Amino acid sequence: MVTSCLCPTGLAVPSISNSLKSQQAFSGELSHSWAKAPGFAPVYRVLPSALKSPHLPYSDIFHGVSASITDKCSSEQRSSPVTFCNFKSPVEGFRTPDDSDSPSTTKRSKNKELILCSAARLANQGVSSSVNIAGNFNRNNGFADESFSRPKTPIQYDGCDPPTSVYAPDRRIVAIGDVHGDLERTESALKLAGVLSSDGHARWVGGSTVLVQVGDILDRGEDELAILSLLHNLRQQALLMGGAVFQVNGNHETMNVGGDYRFVDAGGFEECVNFLSYCEEDHSGDWQAALEGWYRTSKERKASRPKPKFINWLLNPLMMQKGAASRAVLLNPGGPIATQLARHGVVLKLNDWLFAHGGILPHHVKYGLERINSEVTKWMKGKQEQNGQLPFIATRGFDSVVWSRLYSQDRYERPEDKLKAGAVLEAALDAANAKGLIVGHTPQPYGANCEFKGKVWRIDVGMSSGVLHAPPEVLEIVGDKVRVLSASPYGEKAGTLGVADLL
Repeated sequence: MVTSCLCPTGLAVPSISNSLKSQQAFSGELSHSWAKAPGFAPVYRVLPSALKSPHLPYSDIFHGVSASITDKCSSEQRSSPVTFCNFKSPVEGFRTPDDSDSPSTTKRSKNKELILCSAARLANQGVSSSVNIAGNFNRNNGFADESFSRPKTPIQYDGCDPPTSVYAPDRRIVAIGDVHGDLERTESALKLAGVLSSDGHARWVGGSTVLVQVGDILDRGEDELAILSLLHNLRQQALLMGGAVFQVNGNHETMNVGGDYRFVDAGGFEECVNFLSYCEEDHSGDWQAALEGWYRTSKERKASRPKPKFINWLLNPLMMQKGAASRAVLLNPGGPIATQLARHGVVLKLNDWLFAHGGILPHHVKYGLERINSEVTKWMKGKQEQNGQLPFIATRGFDSVVWSRLYSQDRYERPEDKLKAGAVLEAALDAANAKGLIVGHTPQPYGANCEFKGKVWRIDVGMSSGVLHAPPEVLEIVGDKVRVLSASPYGEKAGTLGVADLL
């Protein structure tokens, strides 16, 4: 089994062939039955800092594979063959046909870069985990269905930056709604989803599960960066099992990158101050290493200090100024955390499902989902050429991707309004060649639910203490079956709902 993972480097998409025993270079398209995206090729990407990450297990032998670099979003289709050989350490490097003497661990080709991961057991030999399967999660902290334990087909990406369309065959998919800076609730949701260990060591135990968080990690809570750190570390671990972790940016991410701090908790400002100090003192300014370690460090520091009171910040202009300045350093376009957020889009198509924070409308699809993600990423990285303005169609206006509530209303003023919304949804799904949409953004006081015959799932349950402090709920998709897992005392939502069952 070849595993693959979304790389938060913003670099090229290297792709790995599904023939692990062959040492010959692979080129051309992968042959599979998924007709909706014939241009896909399997990929494997990982953050370079994972080479020294303490969160990943060590492997003595990393098996040789063949790979090629492809870029679907480029106007020029190309494939640059690269052959790996068996090696004892990932930093021994690899050799390429046109760079045979280079000891580097990266191969550059027309501004594209291929990166090795120290933790990659690419042939799935010697991989072991207390939970190394994905299927129906049960209350015994295990999975009852082992049919998804070792997928034969790797996760495949479209080659865009950030990825917009992903094909993850034979995977269990779980989706989590808005968490708004509440680390405790986030951990509870991840445990409920069956992907986070309960031993306090933040281990990925989801096997080949694919996790999607649909935005609004920022604001209203005091542990925003700790949550980003946790998801970042889980993403690196998930690749070992053939799984993946995705984030979709929401309106509160775009607001903060745009300098709108209206909903920032006092603890959120303080966390920014502490993170910058930790980055400089413990990691000599290496913010990527600081982000990896911040989850544990933050929890240790919180245990020994009282929660900041917002009134104290209001009455202390120096504290307010320092907090806002620290947040701006991290989140202004081009800042470290803004750059981290830029590695994720505002819309993701995973198999036949669309994930967006607010909603997808027909004119979004017509404009181009890849184009929308690319524009937001460039803006967050500080590379926007249009006077630094936010990409309007994605981040501004009531019908933008991150703000739309068309499909999330509790009730419509007139019956025909709901019929019109359903027609708009059908047009958007048809244009995107998708069968359903999963959104957050609008808290659902009665828990996660579906509408429009199961074609829209609303999963923002207001779990954060800064919103409704509701019990966490998680959406689970296995094959064509969709259900809600709930931490409510009433247990899981009754029955198993599938799109086909609701039509």
